Amino acid sequence: SLIRSLRPDVQEKLIAAQPGKKMGETQDIANAVLFLVSDEARFINGHCLHVDGGRSVGAAGF
Repeated sequence: SLIRSLRPDVQEKLIAAQPGKKMGETQDIANAVLFLVSDEARFINGHCLHVDGGRSVGAAGF
């Protein structure tokens, strides 16, 4: 993953900036995609789903 290629001190700063204090994984994106293509999401359309662990909460425009 991209984060694992960074220096440990940079990784720690990025993780500290996340509300959940952890970085997302490929499976987090896959789970969101699986939900969106499931019947449970049949009435969802025209929506931007931010799968970012809460990073965009409070950001301008969100």
